[in-house]
Amino acid sequence: NWSRDNSLPVPGGEFLQIESLNNRIYLNYRPTSGNDVIYENSGSGWMVKSGIPSGKYSSIRVNSNKVTITSANAALVFDENGNSVTSINGPTGNNQNFNPLDAIFHQGAYWIADNKLGVLKSADGNTYDSYTPNGPQTNSIFKLFAGSGYVYIATGAVNQIYNNGYQQDGIPFYNGTEWKTPDENSDDSLKASQDFLGVTI
Repeated sequence: NWSRDNSLPVPGGEFLQIESLNNRIYLNYRPTSGNDVIYENSGSGWMVKSGIPSGKYSSIRVNSNKVTITSANAALVFDENGNSVTSINGPTGNNQNFNPLDAIFHQGAYWIADNKLGVLKSADGNTYDSYTPNGPQTNSIFKLFAGSGYVYIATGAVNQIYNNGYQQDGIPFYNGTEWKTPDENSDDSLKASQDFLGVTI
């Protein structure tokens, strides 16, 4: 028979992930509104995990005696005793493009699956190797345009009453050989540009 652990602060809440290491259990609780909460239990009851900034967390992983917790713009690493080891903030540090969805420590390196930067590998959390297949850097596609050997993607969005969707994913294009993605980070002329709905070739 199963029974609910009523010692949790919110026994009937939504818990997205659970991991354990060295007799410690980690839970990701997502309230109906507000930020996620990471709970830790080392045998003396559930406590809010200290040393974690508020936000939404996409994964908790245990590998090689390390716990990695990924948030919107960082991968947080803890040792088997729950102590903070490092915070990985992306190739340029607190980079808006850095959006890790999952991370593990494997054979002496951190491996990070990122929403926009592909797969990153870092031995020290400061220098990175990138493994990214050539293709559009977004799955936000409003419409495709083709002509003269090129394919362009309009990455904008609108809501039901045709107001802005505030997409800022640039204008990816395929030139017959490779994909390129001019956006506000690589092209100053696109600063603050959003919601591209059409392209003329």
